Amino acid sequence: MPLRALFYRRPSEPQTFEVEFDQASFAVRVRRHRQARRYTLRIQAATREVILTMPPRGSLREAKEFAQKHGGWIAARMHRLPQAVPFADGTIVPVRGVEHRIAHRSGVRGTVWTETPSHGMALLCVAGDAPHIERRVGEGVDIFFDALLGIFDPIATVAAAALNQLAAGDADGYKKTIAPTIALSREIFRSPTRHYKAGVIFVAWLNGHQSHFVAAAGLQSARSVAHYSTVFELADRCGALTDPELAVARMRAFLQVHAGVS
Repeated sequence: MPLRALFYRRPSEPQTFEVEFDQASFAVRVRRHRQARRYTLRIQAATREVILTMPPRGSLREAKEFAQKHGGWIAARMHRLPQAVPFADGTIVPVRGVEHRIAHRSGVRGTVWTETPSHGMALLCVAGDAPHIERRVGEGVDIFFDALLGIFDPIATVAAAALNQLAAGDADGYKKTIAPTIALSREIFRSPTRHYKAGVIFVAWLNGHQSHFVAAAGLQSARSVAHYSTVFELADRCGALTDPELAVARMRAFLQVHAGVS
């Protein structure tokens, strides 16, 4: 390798450029990837961002020509995206696939939680002052996504078996295996959703993954004995209890201490 190659640094280049199509302008972000073999375009739906991935040795001129050539494709995809909706009191937003109406709870302590009234649409409640609604909803959605990922902890063995069936082409077997976990997931995520980790920790304790059922800041007390009893029943029903004998013994001890049931 020539000595000068060791000290060569690629000149800095713009990270974005504009593509014009049909009197509209679209910002395109350039991203070099060492494994890329050709120029590709994609639309980041959440941020409405156009991203062009290019090979390490590709040129910015070629990237611009490629993007401009596909200006019609960019425009069509961008126009298909739903219009951004501001997070404000009364706005309808999807949460876990269900439409919720944002309900501002001024003067109430807390952050973001869901409520399911007996009549009407589900609510995404936001505490605090009105100017902070958008930020708090964004943070709350992050929590909900963490919760969705968190459910794979208590149902790990069942989910693994179901995914293996799906990978083998057995879609019906996958559905049959994973379906019983839905009731457990809904119980663990029941309102207020922010306490879902208590159920996750409870199942981990039942399965022997930890020696105690104690969470930071006493989170385990956020749910009732009835809730934990239901979690135990549903976990057993869907096969999430990896050591049934240990789980039964620990559940008996739990009920004896917290409900006086021996």
